[in-house]
Amino acid sequence: VNPNRTLHTTTIGARTLLCSAAGRMIGPPHPGVPLAYGTAGFRARADLLDSTFFRMGALAVLRSRSRGGLAVGLMVTASHNAEPDNGIKLVDPDGGMLDVSWEPHASAVANAADADLAAALDAVADAVGVVSAGGGRVLVARDTRPHSERLSALALDGVSHLGGAGEDFGLLTTPQLHHIVRHANGGAAGGAHVGPAAWASEGGYAEMLCTAFAALLPPDLGGGGLRAPLTVDCACGVGGPQLAPIAQRLAPLLPLELINRPGEGELNAGCGAEFVQKGRLPPRGLDTPPPTTSADSGGGGGGGGSRLCSLDGDADRVVFHYWRLCAGAVPEWRLLDGDKIAALFAAFVCDELRALEIEPALSVACVQTAYANGASGAHLRSLGVPTPLARTGVKHVHHAALRYDVSVYFEAPFTAARAAAARRAANSAAPSRQRA
Repeated sequence: VNPNRTLHTTTIGARTLLCSAAGRMIGPPHPGVPLAYGTAGFRARADLLDSTFFRMGALAVLRSRSRGGLAVGLMVTASHNAEPDNGIKLVDPDGGMLDVSWEPHASAVANAADADLAAALDAVADAVGVVSAGGGRVLVARDTRPHSERLSALALDGVSHLGGAGEDFGLLTTPQLHHIVRHANGGAAGGAHVGPAAWASEGGYAEMLCTAFAALLPPDLGGGGLRAPLTVDCACGVGGPQLAPIAQRLAPLLPLELINRPGEGELNAGCGAEFVQKGRLPPRGLDTPPPTTSADSGGGGGGGGSRLCSLDGDADRVVFHYWRLCAGAVPEWRLLDGDKIAALFAAFVCDELRALEIEPALSVACVQTAYANGASGAHLRSLGVPTPLARTGVKHVHHAALRYDVSVYFEAPFTAARAAAARRAANSAAPSRQRA
């Protein structure tokens, strides 16, 4: 369990905010800038978001109550955005993104006039059938931005004001919070394919990843030295401290070298997945080839230090890249974007499923959008992998992915690395920065 976690709870006798007199301002004042909840939640300059964070804390309590008191999450991050920005997004009880039907509720509450906030929350409660004033569990985590701790406290104040129980998990990556919410609720929200209760923690997340990775490797691949190190650009964000204990555990199987950690530069500036993908450039610290670069640096064994990847500010995106020597011993930097990674993932999954010889065979697909590279789709189909198209946006792609037993998807234009495996048996001040 996160040793920094603290519990915030207050009991009030109202269904929502009826303990406050009508017309009385509740929480920080609205900044006068309209906000819209999208795939990325709310994002804007941090100094515009005080009221939004307080109000989303209150809304999260209603979301939890609407699901019978199951835990929901609030992630404080602006992901790959510049350091002056921040944002907040809700995590549903199954560990997924907020249900699309709740996005208008979030926007309405965020944009309500100060004097109308209680009425706006009551309207949400009426719309979703919340009749009880009790219960509601909200797990809150944040990235490393200098204002994230203060904004997290405002969200927890909103939780308490509505009588919910807020738990502060401190610094976590976005995937860690999604994981903890899912496992905190167990089968009640995540279905039959949820791991053991011990995984519902920061340490449990590391345990799951490390044991799963070790299980994927052949038993004779140990002792180190068989794999070149993988250098990880942490974007000067939360991925650095959260990956450190995982790197320690994986050292005998996959040496990880972490660079661009917090304190080594400005968040996402000249580093991180967004910078690498959009600029088609290596990040700072990796912008020159290592002296041991070889012709097979992008492969499995050679190249000492030229196997690279970059995370973004909240570590929910990854891109891979590498240096290699081309003709005339000229070093060349190459990027593996989302389409290429998806093809590699799909090929690996299909090979493993063929080896398992499961009967009846599981359905497999690689879900793409109109932004996907046409050649990647053709390659996948040549492997016998269907490539259904979905509307742009992770929430639409994920919905399509759930139609198959096993599915892979990557958001190629934004390089968000996401893989979904689902069994049918059971993501400036301008608030327009709405990328996942």
